[in-house]
Amino acid sequence: MMNILLKPFFILFLNTMLLGIIISFSSDNWLGVWVGLELNLYSFVPLIIQYGKTYEYEGAIKYFVTQAVASSVMIIGVMCGFWFNYWGTFFIYMGLVIKIGLVPGHFWLSSTMGVCSIPICWVISTVQKLVPITVLLMLFTFGGVNMMVSGLSSLVGGICGMNQTLIRPLLAFSSIGHMGWVVGAGMVSSKISFFYFLCYVLIISSVFFVVDKLKVVNGFVLSVGVSSSYICVFFVVFLSLAGVPPFVGFFPKVCVMVGVLNNGFYFLLLLLVLGAVMNAYYYMKLGFVSLIIFPLNKIVFYSNHYYVYWVLSFWFLLSAFIFIPFVVFILV
Repeated sequence: MMNILLKPFFILFLNTMLLGIIISFSSDNWLGVWVGLELNLYSFVPLIIQYGKTYEYEGAIKYFVTQAVASSVMIIGVMCGFWFNYWGTFFIYMGLVIKIGLVPGHFWLSSTMGVCSIPICWVISTVQKLVPITVLLMLFTFGGVNMMVSGLSSLVGGICGMNQTLIRPLLAFSSIGHMGWVVGAGMVSSKISFFYFLCYVLIISSVFFVVDKLKVVNGFVLSVGVSSSYICVFFVVFLSLAGVPPFVGFFPKVCVMVGVLNNGFYFLLLLLVLGAVMNAYYYMKLGFVSLIIFPLNKIVFYSNHYYVYWVLSFWFLLSAFIFIPFVVFILV
């Protein structure tokens, strides 16, 4: 991995990818936002195929085609906006929905992440969603449409995640569900939405860190045959992602639920909670099944630095109390 990081092409494309994000955030018109997203796209695709493996080419093609379609829809919306304001706004909105991977533009995310490496999956789940989700929440206030997209994304993320047998597609559907929560939070308050997205990035980064250090046998059904410390880390990060108290993921969900409830969006709250319950179900199943079939599978950690994983697990438990003042500030 370090050899890849030091190669000139990696440094070049990484810098241009970040430059695209900066251009999008600093633009005051739709064309500038679109140009930044395109620069980001064309810089990210070469990073997907950095190892030159066959499945990486498949993932790069899937990602590029989908994002190119979304960009085409966006530029059509930009052009239509000069004459047909309603249709222009609709096309831009749908382009952003496809780029983020929200329902109904979620069809590409699981198949793409299923054939990408773990670091690339992390970038798709976090960095590549930063500009589209920010633009969507800041500039679009379609109450009914946002409610439908938010609720269905949470529901689809939960239902489809229950049918997955591989860890990366499962995390892809988890990302769809969490982005639904972010959009739902944006209907209430931009502060709550930002807080939820920040916590999501923090948690999913730790999840991918743990998964990247594992050698998984027989799909996603895992068991630990080395030390009980591994199962502790594994449980903690996934329970936090599921939003189980008292871990980090619980508090942003509470903020969103209180805000949605205070604004009278009861049906949206029902859909969000149903999706979250299904997410929690398959996260806990992921761990409990590993204990039941302990002799059949094994997890091999590539690192022998046990203290790193213990520190990570205890940090997730204790940091829940660090986030309590932020929760009080947002709710007040």
